[in-house]
Amino acid sequence: MRARNIKPGFFTNEELVECTPWARLCFIGLWSMADRCGRLEDRPKQIKMKIFPADSIDTLELLDELCGHELVVRYEVDGRQYLYIPGFEKHQTPHYKEQEKYPACPGFNGNGGGANPGPKPDHRPKSPRQAQDKPKTGPVQTPDEPPLNPESLILNPESREEKKATKVAAYTQAFEVFWAEYPKKVKKKYAFSCWKKIKGVDALVIVEAIKAQVAGDHFRGNDGKQYVPNPSTWLNEGQWEDEIKSQTNGDDELPPELR
Repeated sequence: MRARNIKPGFFTNEELVECTPWARLCFIGLWSMADRCGRLEDRPKQIKMKIFPADSIDTLELLDELCGHELVVRYEVDGRQYLYIPGFEKHQTPHYKEQEKYPACPGFNGNGGGANPGPKPDHRPKSPRQAQDKPKTGPVQTPDEPPLNPESLILNPESREEKKATKVAAYTQAFEVFWAEYPKKVKKKYAFSCWKKIKGVDALVIVEAIKAQVAGDHFRGNDGKQYVPNPSTWLNEGQWEDEIKSQTNGDDELPPELR
């Protein structure tokens, strides 16, 4: 386990505050298991023994939650599963003697981004002679070389749309039907990760349940306001099994002689 830093912004990060406390603690533990580039093996049992040795915790569910919020990325190289923390190199400063232990994640070349940031700076201490001999010249540009265009650093908009279309195509048809019926549309990717964890339940049952709850005013409280949970919460808690609230008023439920 390696020493890592926790910045104050960790506690107010928009994605992290949506995670459960156990998932946040797991995220911190992954930093100390990762190599200098933020990579580690995707081995839930080993991760549990190193982060939660005395707790009854399902580490696989915590990793699914972190991946659903894009805080951790799963990938495979030569048949082996790995995890990558995209923001690791941006927020951590590993010891200069640490080595890259695991293969790179496809699509990421460091510093949590897709663009190659160039060679990493050498943080090793230098002798006074090395510091003195280092040339103090700026970047050299040949006369035939065109000036750098800042717009060339921006990703092609078409490639962004293609990437977005690829992600959308990953949703199943049954989930899209559920999503169309659910009255509160937030955190779709995380909701889909919760949907995939549901086993042994017909998708039609879930869809019909949300239709009935919406039609039956199921989410309206006693004060007349709507209280609709996030779709991920509704799925995780199995709320499709909840009894539909009655639409009748309290007086209608009383016997005639007591009205």
